[in-house]
Amino acid sequence: MGCRSARAAVKALHQPRMACSCSPAYMGGPAWQFKKFVDSSSRPWLSHAWMDKLAAGFSNSASVNGDKFSTIEYFWTLSQQYGQTKAHGPTEVNWTAGFGGAIAVSPSDASPEEAPQAGDLETARPLGRRVAEFAERIA
Repeated sequence: MGCRSARAAVKALHQPRMACSCSPAYMGGPAWQFKKFVDSSSRPWLSHAWMDKLAAGFSNSASVNGDKFSTIEYFWTLSQQYGQTKAHGPTEVNWTAGFGGAIAVSPSDASPEEAPQAGDLETARPLGRRVAEFAERIA
């Protein structure tokens, strides 16, 4: 992600009422591309431009643990810095027990057709529905 595209992504978040943070867990946290986006967001943070938006987090990694919780926790901290309302992960399905956001496991050599697994997708869908329903209520 170049500087221009990071700035464009930051600018694009001024209009929507919600912001979903999505990144694979890589080396104990979000991928550098997501971090670059975050580092480009200091102006909206300073002006409270993203305050009161609905926030949710989705993460994936190659191993069952894969430190996805660190990535979800990073998303939560970020949402609180922005002054956002966080939608928590689903309570049904959820075989990986990720309640701070939706987490998934994908073998590192798997194609998009092979992973994430069906159970992980079934875990993410309720969170996506919950975010959409909550966004409609606050709109």
